[in-house]
Amino acid sequence: MATAEEIVATLQRWFAEGVALQETDPVQAAERYRQVVHVAPFHGDSWHNLALALQRLRDWPAMQAVLDEALQKLPAEARLWRLRAECQVQQEQWLHALTDLEAAARLQPLDVRALCLQGHAAQALERYDQAFAAFEQAMRQAPADPVPLCRMAALCLALGQYQDALALAEHAARLAPQATEPLLQHALACKFLDRWEDSEHGLRRALQRQPEEAGLWCDLGIVLHGMGRLPEAEAAFDAALQREPDHPLSRWNRSLVLLAQGRYREGWPEYQARWRAAINGQMPHYPFPLWQGEPLAGKRLLVHGEQGLGDCLQFIRYLEPLRTSGVQLSLHMPRALHALFRLQWPEIPISEQDPVQADYHVPLMDIPARLLSTHPDPLCTVPYLRVDPQRVATWQTMLSALPGRKVGLVWQGSRRQGNARSEWLDARRSLPLSRLHAVLSAIPGISWVSLQKGYGSEARLDYQPAWPPEDAAAAFHDFADTAACLTQLDLLISVDTSVVHLAGALGVPVWVLNRFDGDWRWGADESDATWYASVCQYRQSTLGDWTVPLQRLQADLQRWAAGA
Repeated sequence: MATAEEIVATLQRWFAEGVALQETDPVQAAERYRQVVHVAPFHGDSWHNLALALQRLRDWPAMQAVLDEALQKLPAEARLWRLRAECQVQQEQWLHALTDLEAAARLQPLDVRALCLQGHAAQALERYDQAFAAFEQAMRQAPADPVPLCRMAALCLALGQYQDALALAEHAARLAPQATEPLLQHALACKFLDRWEDSEHGLRRALQRQPEEAGLWCDLGIVLHGMGRLPEAEAAFDAALQREPDHPLSRWNRSLVLLAQGRYREGWPEYQARWRAAINGQMPHYPFPLWQGEPLAGKRLLVHGEQGLGDCLQFIRYLEPLRTSGVQLSLHMPRALHALFRLQWPEIPISEQDPVQADYHVPLMDIPARLLSTHPDPLCTVPYLRVDPQRVATWQTMLSALPGRKVGLVWQGSRRQGNARSEWLDARRSLPLSRLHAVLSAIPGISWVSLQKGYGSEARLDYQPAWPPEDAAAAFHDFADTAACLTQLDLLISVDTSVVHLAGALGVPVWVLNRFDGDWRWGADESDATWYASVCQYRQSTLGDWTVPLQRLQADLQRWAAGA
């Protein structure tokens, strides 16, 4: 039997071997630490280093199990609570992470790393006040540490406080001129401030320091896409995926570049990565499997809408090839679309989320990927929606007294109030009504009709008399009303919003004022009319500058109104 001195010497040797292997061979390092804690289960340094080795291997379940066991034996070790919180953050177990960080704070209240982690978890849960307090405390505790500054900058970006984020990133960069994170936060702030070239420059500098970081390549690809440089953006996403093949945000963004170029066979399968990237939340859970393309004859399929109303209006066209397969369909769709869709498919049950009996479910925008073998190109048969004759008659009566040609107008997209990214995107696609009034209101022979509903609609009241003078949207109860109204117009002029998709689905002529980096469905240039034959684009030629598209639209509208 070994003596106590021999056992201690063996444990010290195993621990020293683990430390020596920690960076170069974390698998063997972990094995050495396991040997130590098997014999000495209260050796905190070995539990700590074992967790770090598993963290290096990104084996989160194993790391979690190790720390669960360690904390049963050593509940007073603050560093173990923090490490388990780090593991939970990697698995997006935000509430569990906050609970562990509260335990760590009771033991070691001034741990800057734990405070930053607490702020990160609180931010993920949209507890912004709690996140702000944690980062602020970390900044006070370590004013020369760039990490809390960068975390606070990321929070400011999430809250739409872009100038504050820029200042924090610049301060962090002065403290740590060789660090990568300040460059990243500065580049992201520049993007949101429409300083796209500065954003690209900062990301390329960051990549010089960390060329193997997939997330940086992804961020560069997003910026290049925003600048309209699609081949370069695709190359950046490829570089990200070479380094991390399962990087869902890169794969989803790559799909947008492919779809914008009309490369649907490549793009649709990758577009499904949006669920793993949680772009618009998680896929709804149903008690029956996801349809992966199995034969549907004699089966029941639930199709559920996703993203925005415009997405549902665009992709509902894919119900037709499903109907011919012999499947029994049911729909989960936003309530505003129910009456409209029932006009086209009265036999299909539709609700927001009523329980249904089905064999499979499928997100609406996954259907093109499932139908690639039979429908590789977009379905372009228009119109594919019907209108209610009674509602049409009502709108005909309401609008018939208007002289000249009747033109509908939408100048503002919808936005999720309090969501900084949504507000930023909407600001870029929308136009102040004053810009439209200046170039359109004096054109003779046109009666203007507002189809602007909700946010932004009050802008017409800034003019006396109000402009556009007719407020049709005030009488809209749902999209069946909007559809009936559209059929009584000669033309719709709109920014990129759901009404454009509705008009396109009905075959109503639409002139779309589109931002420079238009959404993928509008193609790589303004001549693209793949999805809607009745749509004509007036796209920015320079990021953020509406001058040229408005001048072109004004000239075309003058000729159109004159009957030329």
